[in-house]
Order: sequence, then C-alpha cells, then structure tokens
Amino acid sequence: MKKKINSKLIIIFIFLILIESMFTIFTTNIWGNILLKVFFIFLIALFIDFITNIFSPKVNKIIYNILISIIMFLTFSYAIYYKMYENILTIHTLFNSYKAITFISILFKEILQHWYILLIIGILLGLFIYIEKYINFIKIDKKNIGKELIGIISTYLVIIVLILCFPNNKLYSPRNLYFNINNNTENVKQFGLLTTIRLDIERKIFNFKEKGINYNKNGEIIDSEKYNVLNVTLNSDNEEVREIYDYLLSTEPSNKNEYTGLFKDKNIIIFIAESFGNMAIRKDITPTLYKMQQEGINFSNYYAPSFSVGTSDSEYTLDNSLLPADGEWSMESANNNYLYSYPNIFEKLGYNTYAYHDYKYDYYDRNKYISNMGFDSYLACGNGLEERMNCSAIPSDYDMVKASMSDYINDDKFIAYYVTISGHRDYDDNNNIVKKNWNQVKDLNYSRNARAYLASQIELDKALEEVIKTLKENDRLKDTIIVLTGDHYPPGITYNEMQEISSYKLDATFEKYRMPFIIYNSEIEHIDNKKYCSSLDAFPTLLNLLGVDYDSRLLMGRDIFSDSKDLVIFSDRSFITDKGRYNELAESYAGQEVDTNYLENIKNTIYLKYRYSRLILENDFYKYLSFS
Repeated sequence: MKKKINSKLIIIFIFLILIESMFTIFTTNIWGNILLKVFFIFLIALFIDFITNIFSPKVNKIIYNILISIIMFLTFSYAIYYKMYENILTIHTLFNSYKAITFISILFKEILQHWYILLIIGILLGLFIYIEKYINFIKIDKKNIGKELIGIISTYLVIIVLILCFPNNKLYSPRNLYFNINNNTENVKQFGLLTTIRLDIERKIFNFKEKGINYNKNGEIIDSEKYNVLNVTLNSDNEEVREIYDYLLSTEPSNKNEYTGLFKDKNIIIFIAESFGNMAIRKDITPTLYKMQQEGINFSNYYAPSFSVGTSDSEYTLDNSLLPADGEWSMESANNNYLYSYPNIFEKLGYNTYAYHDYKYDYYDRNKYISNMGFDSYLACGNGLEERMNCSAIPSDYDMVKASMSDYINDDKFIAYYVTISGHRDYDDNNNIVKKNWNQVKDLNYSRNARAYLASQIELDKALEEVIKTLKENDRLKDTIIVLTGDHYPPGITYNEMQEISSYKLDATFEKYRMPFIIYNSEIEHIDNKKYCSSLDAFPTLLNLLGVDYDSRLLMGRDIFSDSKDLVIFSDRSFITDKGRYNELAESYAGQEVDTNYLENIKNTIYLKYRYSRLILENDFYKYLSFS
C-alpha cells in the first residue's frame, strides 16, 4: 500500500505561505526572492510537522496550536510595528516593548486603524481551528524520527547550496546576508519574515559578528590646518578595536571652511522636537519657527531618517553622529565613553551643561544615557521637573522652557539640551495640547487630524518664542545660538494628511523624511544651505561652527559646510546623493546617469558606516583613544 500524503505538512506549508504573503502585502509590498522564501517556508513547515509528531497525539495537538498561535502573534506584531514605524521589528525591541509602549492608547488606535490585518489574522486562525479536526495527530515510531530529521537536514542543505549558487556580486546578495552581514529589512526581502526572526534570534544568542568588506585606505598625511583632524593614538591590542581604528582613520575627513568658528564661544540651546516637520513652519500660526527659518541658517535638503527605535535612535544619531545598531537599543549603552558628547567637549571650554525632557525621566533609559554623557544637570518628569510644572497628560514644551531657563540664563557660558514632547501623537480630542491650541487652527481648510497636528506644534513655537524673549530680556540673545531639528516624521498622521499641509510633493520613500534643521542667531545673515544631508551630519556641523578642535574621521557624518560629498542614508539602506536617489528595497534608481560601480560604491560606504557604528558601540571604542 502506498504511503498516504502527510496532510498536516501540506496544511502547515499553505498556512505559512499565506502568512508570509499577508505580511508582504501589508508592509513593503516587495516580494523579493520568492524561490528562497518558498524553500525556507517549506523547511519551517517540516520542522513544525516534526515537532508535532514526536509526542503523544494530545501533546502534539497542543504544541501545534501553540506554534500556530505564536506565528500569528509574531506576524501581527511585526505588521503593526511596520505600520507604526516603517521598520522591521527586532526580537530585542519586542522583548523590551514594555519600555517603549507607554502610550497604550496609541497602540490600540494603531490596531483599530489597521483592523483589516487583525480581521485576516482572525479568519486564518478560525480556518485552521476548523481544519484541525481533519488532522490526524499521531506519535511516529522512534525508528522514523531519524528519517524525518534527515529530511529536515537535507532540505536545509539544499537551501544552503541554493544560496551559494546565487551570484555574490552585490553587497546584499543572499549569500552575504545569510553568512556575512545583518540587515533585517533585506533579510525579510530575501528570506521571508519567519526566517528573519529565526536569524535575529540566532544572531542575538550566538553574538553574530559581521564580516567586513574591503575599503580604500588613505595613506596621505592629513594637514590639521586644512582639515578637522587630530593626532589620534590607539591604546589597545584588541583585534576588533584595531580594525575600527584603521577604518576610521582611512576615511576622508571634512575640511575647515569659511564657517569654521563662526559661533565660537557662543552659548548653545538645542531642541530635539517631537514629530517636528517642515509642514509645522507657518507664518500664520507658528511665527517664531518661521522667523528662525527665514533669518537663521536653514538646511533645506536635510533629512531625518526614521530608525527602528523611534526617538531613541534619532536622538542617539543626532548626539553622536553614529548610526544606530540594527536589533539593539543604542541609547541603552549607558556605560560607554562618549568622546564627543556635548558635555565632554564644552565643559572643558568652561560651559555649564543642562539637559531637560518634559516626559518620564527614565524613558528609554534616558536618565542613564544623559548622565553618562556628562551633563551637570538633568531634569525631567519624575526627577524634579514635576515640581516646577504640570507633568500630567501630554506636558507643555512652553511650560518646560518657562520652568528651566532660570537655571542657566545667568551663567557665563551654558549649553541647554531639550528633548520635547508636546508634538506627540495622538492628535485627537484626548490630546490636551491640541485642545489648548485648537482655536488657532480650527478654521484652516484641512482635515481634522492635519489641523490637530499643527495645533500640537504651536506649543513648540510658544516655547521658542519664550526662549528668544528671555534671552533678549537678559541681554544674552546675540551671544546664543538656538539649534532646532526634529526626531522623526509625525507617525500620528497619515501620508495624505501630511501632504495636505506640506508645501512640497511628498513620497513615502524619501521626501516624507525631509525635516527642518535650523541654527538661529540674531546677529547673522540668513543662509540657505542646499546640500543633501541628514541627522548624521548635524553634530559635526555644529562642532565646526563652534570652532571646536575635533577629529572628523571619528564620526560617521560630516560637516555640511565642508566639501564632503552629499549623502543621506536611510534605515533600509536607500540613499540620496547629489546625483540621484536609490530605493534599496525596490532596487530602483532615479537621477543623473551613473554607472553600476557608482551605486555599488555608495552601498559599500553605507554598509561600512553601519558596520563600524555598531562596532564602536559594542566595543566602547572611544575609551581606547588618546590625543596629542
């Protein structure tokens, strides 16, 4: 008698195909390497079938239901997370989500907004509960266990051979992704969601180390009069630390220029503004923001890419000119040496340093991060700011400024660092900041959510108006620069709602991430810099403007005013240069005619910046350096 077809295996395989397809449709809508995805899905199906064969029928059925439920939960979680942040969720973030999802109402609203995903998950679950009664759960003979294991191993070996057979002439080839480098977005594209999750877990457990790629080493002696460089010495015999050092010193530094030292010895007030975007700058309702942009230094082609851990990753990039590490919470590196943190630089120059945040002081472990950066004082809700202002609901940026400026306004030199919250989602009737400023936007000809977003940004405008007013009253305005940028695009409004209030055409890949970067001082003439740049470049630009002695090779960004090449790097490894735009997921380029080598060289540059940013973080690299 012929052996019956294993209906359970077929059902599991079809189920996984449907799950992977659903995830692709609801997220990137890019199918990638279908052949490899199907093979990996079949491998997972074999494994689940095997696990649900080796115990008693009752236990096998329980395990089957648990595994199916876990897969559905993970698929739903990853899909919702992508809808919220347009990034692939990582295991590290998933298991630390209790720290990040404080705004529970936001999560539920996101689920309700994408109810169709939950509905399809529910339909699939109901379908498989119904089909389950037709599955004959058995316990296989011990003598057959080996045969099934051989089947799983053989399938895996076939996949490995298949991966090795793919051309390896591209950075994100299947072979490089599977064996050499880590990129969750590309992994999903090449291997599928479930295999990406498996690789993420394996690499976390076994401390996966990426393999480097070749790069051109700079053997020239660099003139410190012309470039922002120092004499750097490495104090370590560690092989990986030496690798980082060799790479960094091989990179091209940024040159000194006509703007070097423009703001030397000025006081500094920095604002990292929640969900701040170009559409928030309007002469009618946010006149102070408008004034700062029109009269200060404005970087009109500046982008703030959205990384996987929201404000935390954005803040880390802005503060350190390093790219956040995939699969990690980079700001958790509380014990690392921050060589070029604002306090480490400016306290040596006689500045007093202050940090403020009008939300929970320990959110994202920010208290540890800020402390380790070296700030003299850090005040937020929960460690003293609540005694000066109302910290309930969504706190007011204006109230934070009003409650804090007396701390430093009379200092000889100061740096004040603000992370705001008033612009945070949700932009609905429960948002007290929106209600507070509603009268100023209610008659605008936009949708309800678009007007509510603008209402939230009015509070930031009021805060900056108060800063300028207080500086002027205390005769400190001309001696102070105000630095303003946002953390990320506003995820609380839809793409169409953003387009309503935008003064330029948006697109989901690039222009959604264009953001203001403004440096305001009452004594300078307006400058509009059109270089393509990003949040990675903000910190070295400030260091150059402030005339600080630093080594630009030790940072991943470059001074925007220097003659370094235009480059904007996105979290999915897409990029913008002065020649054009490349969408990594779609593998499409638009712009001036360039050869294949040009695109591959930019891809390699981006890979190296991500790789060595992560290695700097993991090795606490800066502590091994000394200068002479």
